[in-house]
Amino acid sequence: MTCVPDQDWAVLDLEASALPPRSYPIEIAVAFPDASVSAWLIRPAPVWLRDGTWDPAAEGLHGLSRAMLQGQGESPGDVVEQVAAAVRGRRVLSDNIAADSYWLGVLCAAARIRPPPFHLTDFWQWSEPLASPRERERALAEAYRRHPARHRAAPDARRIACAISLLLDRPFGKTDAAAM
Repeated sequence: MTCVPDQDWAVLDLEASALPPRSYPIEIAVAFPDASVSAWLIRPAPVWLRDGTWDPAAEGLHGLSRAMLQGQGESPGDVVEQVAAAVRGRRVLSDNIAADSYWLGVLCAAARIRPPPFHLTDFWQWSEPLASPRERERALAEAYRRHPARHRAAPDARRIACAISLLLDRPFGKTDAAAM
């Protein structure tokens, strides 16, 4: 396995009200090589509530209600600023570049921040030089075993970050370091 000495990365994941189009982001998280994760609930912008799509099936998957987002979410502008500060100077990776780019664009538009303050890099293209497709599948399977929770931004970002650490042959956080 070829190792790339790149620890200046972060994994970003978003959860949304539905699948595109007309959906909007409701949660965003960033995971780092040291296994730390920062996550934010996003209070829907008025235009999203008026013109956007809310899919009850998506709510069933992620478990986030509109009332929860209204009560506990932060404004799109505050979220963009905090995420940008968290990832400053890092390569920001996404395992679903099309959807995450769309939702990041929707978030930044609501915050009146254009273009987005950071660029998303496709995890799949970025990881090609690290390992064969089979090795990447094994790393992802192991990451799913270690981090099985799904459809929330923090666990989803943490899982991809764990897979990257496995591909780089580096320990991922305290619990994963003991398992390696």
